[in-house]
Amino acid sequence: MATYSDFNTTFAVHPIKNDLSLKNDEEAVKQSIKNLLLTDRGERPFQNNIGSNIRSLLFENYTPQTLLLFKRYIYETIDNFEPRAVIKD
Repeated sequence: MATYSDFNTTFAVHPIKNDLSLKNDEEAVKQSIKNLLLTDRGERPFQNNIGSNIRSLLFENYTPQTLLLFKRYIYETIDNFEPRAVIKD
């Protein structure tokens, strides 16, 4: 039995159960992190604090400071909103 499970964001139908398919364990956590990082802060109504600021760095010049900001935004987002994930350097 899976420890963690989430709906598949593609909303694919399970071929046998004819129900929404699920992502389990590591795949569920990966999908959740991807959703968090691709969501801008303030994008979700009534949950304005959920998301990351990495999109603000999209067209910035590549500098060591930009890289540090990028890493910081990723670490903060995962640390604040995805307790199932463990960050390893």
